Amino acid sequence: MLKKFMNRSYVTSTLVLLAVIFLCLNIFMTTAVRDAQIDLTEDRLYTLSDGTRNLLKSIKEPITLKLYYSETEAVDIPQVRVLAERVKDMLGAFSRLSGGMVRVEIIEPEPYTEAEDEAEAVGLTAAPLASGDIVYFGLVGTNTIDGQEIIAFFAPEREARLEYDLASLVDRLNRERAPVLGLLTDLPLSSGPGGMMAAMQGRSQPFVMYEQLLGTFELQELGPDLAWIPEDVDVLMLVHPPALSDTALYAIDQFVMRGGRIIAFLDPFSEMSQISGPGGEGYTFSSAASLGPLLTAWGVDMDGSKIVADRQRALRVGFGANMPPMDYVLWVGFDNRDLDGDDLVTANLNYLQMASVGAFDPLEGATTTFTPLLKSSRDAMLVDFQEAQFQTPPDELLRSFNSTGKAYVIGARVTGRVATAFPDGPPPLDADAVVEETGPLPDLIAETDAANILLVADSDLFNDQFWVQVSDFLGERLVQETSDNGSLVLGAAENMMGSNDLVSLRSRAPVKRDFTRVEDLRREAEARFLPQSQALDEKLDQIVQRVDEIRGTGFGESDDGTLLVTPEQRAELQRLLLEADATRKAQRDIQYELGADIDRLGAWIKFFNIAFVPLLVAVFAIFLAFRRRKQMRVRSIQGGVTHV
Repeated sequence: MLKKFMNRSYVTSTLVLLAVIFLCLNIFMTTAVRDAQIDLTEDRLYTLSDGTRNLLKSIKEPITLKLYYSETEAVDIPQVRVLAERVKDMLGAFSRLSGGMVRVEIIEPEPYTEAEDEAEAVGLTAAPLASGDIVYFGLVGTNTIDGQEIIAFFAPEREARLEYDLASLVDRLNRERAPVLGLLTDLPLSSGPGGMMAAMQGRSQPFVMYEQLLGTFELQELGPDLAWIPEDVDVLMLVHPPALSDTALYAIDQFVMRGGRIIAFLDPFSEMSQISGPGGEGYTFSSAASLGPLLTAWGVDMDGSKIVADRQRALRVGFGANMPPMDYVLWVGFDNRDLDGDDLVTANLNYLQMASVGAFDPLEGATTTFTPLLKSSRDAMLVDFQEAQFQTPPDELLRSFNSTGKAYVIGARVTGRVATAFPDGPPPLDADAVVEETGPLPDLIAETDAANILLVADSDLFNDQFWVQVSDFLGERLVQETSDNGSLVLGAAENMMGSNDLVSLRSRAPVKRDFTRVEDLRREAEARFLPQSQALDEKLDQIVQRVDEIRGTGFGESDDGTLLVTPEQRAELQRLLLEADATRKAQRDIQYELGADIDRLGAWIKFFNIAFVPLLVAVFAIFLAFRRRKQMRVRSIQGGVTHV
């Protein structure tokens, strides 16, 4: 009995000891290694990037981040609750990696409290609930010089961009001054799609790209009548500029000579320019020639009358209600296969969407280094810009497509030694030129060894339709990015200003995952069947035309509505109707064949996803069963027992 009691006591003590060890281990894991995690996402979205770590280590003055989160009210909102935990974890990591220079406070703004008044006063968004309660879930950041930045509300749709949103807020608070970006454009970026008319009526909504530039940099907008680039401008961005006078060109030339950085978006046909521009004039198609002699001085050539048509990268577009979506070779989507993986601006980009792009070529004998950053596929050709201007239908462009096998350069970095485009000195001042009050223009700088110029042969990438979906969220515009156009533009500006820590963060969220094999199958099928489809369309048109001719040469209609024609004409009509039915059937067969290869691929994918693994497990289980039965039989024989 005593032995039994001792055994029970031993078991009980062991269980109690194990429970204590388990509890202590949980407490230790919660406090000591609470941030340990395994990030299995392809883009490592839940692991802080090196750029964020470098930024946090560079902080010199304390930054305070106050998270206002209505935890009690948000208990029944799973999306917000889960996101809030991630925000808290990331803020904690920011604090630790900054060595305590980032101070984090978590505040619950309960109703009718001073905390709620603070949240409302700084402009945080109060999200109403069906119960009548409101939820605050925003961030206020401050520094020691009265700088303040806010995130009004952490929208769940922005979760993939969380690290960038937090890091960029900290970066803005860490700067002594906001970098100055000079912007010269003939596009209505600030007034939006409605142009100047919408602005005058109070209906204007800026393009998202403009808003992001405005929120990231101190934006200094320049006019085409400038005579000198202000000294405080760090980088000059030219976005489809208008025709410029020699005075303005000289100002840009000397900006480069004194070490200024240029980002130029030039376009043989800017579809955005068909919206009225800042001055209300609009309809300026090409900006390829806007920089005149400057491109030549930089060692670059661009034919302003040609557009790159790319069959392999064509976007699928619907032209008209009666036409099925087709590949439109003048609108293109480039992926990381087309981007330079070594340049910081393009290394981490995944997908870009553009329209009616041009091409750059390096000039022979140039003193600069021409480095392509973005190329078309080799299934491309050059077409006249009128094909875009007059909206040639996609099927016509495909039928006349004749690939050159050349990959055209759409984006490039130009570096090295550049001589001035004005060796004889400054041109006479243009009558309308805006001259600084400080006196005459400085003396000519004839050469620089440190030119750094980014060129992109498109401006339509600024258009919202090519890179964002905009919706309303609690009275504010919620932006969801569908391509990396914004990452390219803002990342290029940050890179040219010497701030590279945020460049890689802009493109960390997955934007577009193409089924490349499916796309290749679809394009191959369309290329194979397009001539047959065209021939059938022409045949059907001829049949309809002949039927109309017979109707026109008949003798009218009888009282019961029957067409009065000769017996020969009636026989021909019957033959034509049968032929039309056969033609339409052949068209349907072609449409079916277009999707047959894709359907077969889909069936195989479903098989592997649904049936293959279970079948594999079943086969393995049967194999193990047979193997085990065989081993048991061998043991039985070895033991002297034979089973019949």
